[in-house]
Amino acid sequence: MESRRLLRRLAAGIRGTDYYADPRRYWERRHGAHAGLRGVGRLDLPESANADDYAVKSRHVEELLRSIHGGGSPRLLDAGCGVGVFTQVAHDLGYRVTGLDFSSSALSVARERLPASVVLHEGDLMSACAFGTFDVVMAIDVLIHVVDEATWRNSVRTLASAVEPGGHLVIQEYLRPQGARSLPPAEHVAARTLSQYVSELPSWRVVVHDHYALAHEKAEKDLLAFARSS
Repeated sequence: MESRRLLRRLAAGIRGTDYYADPRRYWERRHGAHAGLRGVGRLDLPESANADDYAVKSRHVEELLRSIHGGGSPRLLDAGCGVGVFTQVAHDLGYRVTGLDFSSSALSVARERLPASVVLHEGDLMSACAFGTFDVVMAIDVLIHVVDEATWRNSVRTLASAVEPGGHLVIQEYLRPQGARSLPPAEHVAARTLSQYVSELPSWRVVVHDHYALAHEKAEKDLLAFARSS
């Protein structure tokens, strides 16, 4: 409970606006105020703890992307790429990667750390289709931060429409158990159930569901790969 209060105070200190009204400003200020992984990770954890947890997340994302890699150089959109941690993972596996984020502060960091072959665009999730279609569209720890329900539904559908036939939509979430009440640690988090995702993706099927825990964050993650049903 105390760590939850601390996280709220830290978030409030950099928010400077109502998150529901202006999430872009929140993330711009957060990335600007916190270098390293604290900007994308947990504000109440030191950089070393965030690095440990991100190493675990990167291994799980790598395993999933490797399992759905169809050979050659498939195109991948990293929607909500932030500073490019998972963008780098996809690039290293041989994907032709495009990154998308609405925070210019995060993208400036990503441009410094990523190879020049990675194309980066500034925009929100609703602009995903503006850059063509992809063999894989992934959103890692992104949709959980879309707190408005209508925007979340539209975002899921938009990301799905950017996937080529036969491709995959990869999402990492904290899935709320069916029937359980959501108790987010901060106002910029909203947890959904797997059935909510399935209802928004009626012509898709879950082909990977990787459930794992993070030691420092003391949270569980759900890494999903959806494929269109034939």
